[in-house]
This record gives sequence, C-alpha cells and structure tokens, in this order.
Amino acid sequence: LSKLVNAGLIAGLADCFRLDEDRVASVPGLGLSSAEILCSALEKKLASGLWDWEILASVGILNVGRTLSKEALKVWSLDELVACVTIPDTPAAPSETACREALVLALGAERGPMVLEGVRNHIDDIQDLIALGPFKSTKSVVAAISADTPKYKVVVTGDLNHWDRDAFKDYIETLGHKMVGSISGKTDFLITNTPNSGTVKNRKAQELGVRIITETEAIEILGLTVPNGREVVAPGSGTETSAGFRQVSLEDL
Repeated sequence: LSKLVNAGLIAGLADCFRLDEDRVASVPGLGLSSAEILCSALEKKLASGLWDWEILASVGILNVGRTLSKEALKVWSLDELVACVTIPDTPAAPSETACREALVLALGAERGPMVLEGVRNHIDDIQDLIALGPFKSTKSVVAAISADTPKYKVVVTGDLNHWDRDAFKDYIETLGHKMVGSISGKTDFLITNTPNSGTVKNRKAQELGVRIITETEAIEILGLTVPNGREVVAPGSGTETSAGFRQVSLEDL
C-alpha cells in the first residue's frame, strides 16, 4: 500500500478501487502478477457491493471498527448519517439532535456522539466511497427481519458456491444468525456441499446429532438471498455464474 501511495496512485480510500493495472504494474517492487491479483480482487469486491459498515469502519474513525459500525448503522442508515452532518435540519435529513439522541440510546453516551463526530470529520472519504456505486444497507436488512424469525447457530465446512467464507459470515450474522468454527451440541446446522463425505466435521455432526444440510437447503432454511446472477444449483454441479449483487430489501453478500 505504501508503494502505491508513494507512487501517487492512492490519495484517498476510494482510489484503491480506481487503480489501473498497468500503472500498478509499473510501480517498482510490484510487477504485472501482483497488479493483476490486486486489481482483480478489488474489482470483484466492488462488483459485489460494499456494505455500509465496511465504509464506516474503513475511514479511520478512532475506536469505530466493524462491530460498532454495524450497531450504529442499525439505528441510522449511512445516507441518513451523511445527511445529518451535511444538510441537517432539512426535510431531507434527520435533525442532528435526533441523530445524536438515537445513537446515545443505542450505543451509550460516549460511543454514540463519537460515531456522529467521526462521520462529520471523515465525510469526504465516506462520500468518495459512497460515490463508487450502490452499497448494502444494514438498517434495511435489520428492518426486514421479523422479531420471531428463527435464529440459528451454524458451522460451514468446505467451499460454498455463492459466497466466500467471510462474506457468508457477515451476511448471515447481519440476519441474526451465528456462524462458529467448531461443532457442539448447541450447533443447529452443519452446512456443507459434500454431506456424505467423511470429514472430521461431518463425523462430529453425526455423533452429536447435528443436522447436516447443503448450501441450497441453507438458503431456504436461513432465509438467504442468492447474489444476483447466480442460480441455486445442486451441490457439486459446478453450474454458476459470476456477477455482482443486486440491491433489494434483503441486501446480501
């Protein structure tokens, strides 16, 4: 990263997603292979759409990381927070007093104002990232979840067809489910696309009576939305397309 900054290719966070492969390859110490890997990963990430909490957590607000960003954005959407500090007390924005009071109620007297002031102090970087394209809204997802919707604790083993592991974890935990690394008697499901294999986790699930389900079954049971352009396919069929994610009432990764 420092090489790209020193080369003048990155001046702000949003510039990371505007990198040109040839210019990156020309930076001493990088080369074509590194440039291809980096630009491909960034392009894929941007195509899938950023979460609002990823934007808020990335701009460098002191003591505001992933967890606090997610909690704050359950209260006010990122658009609402931006409007609050840029066009406050207008019909298009909640008042700053309302923003502050709701954040204090949800996050506490110290952390609530810290988030709001952080948005104000880092507004340029936040708006630059927002301008990259549609992003997924934590508040919209939470608002669409019924209070009596079942919440499950799951373990995943093996590759998924529609998500990478981190994206899947972020998505289902936004929906109120919990993804853990090991199987116990409290685990509701083991998700695997090879349910009949003899892996350690499969055997452990069978020993403890934990239900083993495929990714296709998990999509239905957990109430997931498949990324746009990807079909739900039978495990192992290999039939899927790669595309970005649609922005719907239940945004997903």
